[in-house]
Amino acid sequence: IKECRDDFIWRVGELIINGKTLTPEQKDKMREGELMAIRQQRLSNLDQKAWLDCWSSFVNNDYRDTLKTISVPTLLCFGTDSNFYGPIVADYVHQTISQSTLVMFENAGHSPHGEQPDLFSQEVLTFIAR
Repeated sequence: IKECRDDFIWRVGELIINGKTLTPEQKDKMREGELMAIRQQRLSNLDQKAWLDCWSSFVNNDYRDTLKTISVPTLLCFGTDSNFYGPIVADYVHQTISQSTLVMFENAGHSPHGEQPDLFSQEVLTFIAR
């Protein structure tokens, strides 16, 4: 978190790149690509303090007991190739939230909404329509 406070856009960009299992060549390509420039622009528009406060809360607290108290329909979207929260975590969260629907995005990392936006949007629309 401290490093992100010092250079938010670059550090979060690196988190995005490292959120999926990639070869060093693939990582370099992501750093140089147009998509990273778009992500950097979007990151520059965020309320950095709010994001860092949120992440700090996740890192410094254990929310497992809170999951049990969620009693509304909940859509869980996880990437099968996430380096942060993979299928084991997805299954745990799904089993713990009683009214959850789990969608696993094949070949997606930590950000399926960014890697597969059309499929992600379709899953959200399907969930909302229920």
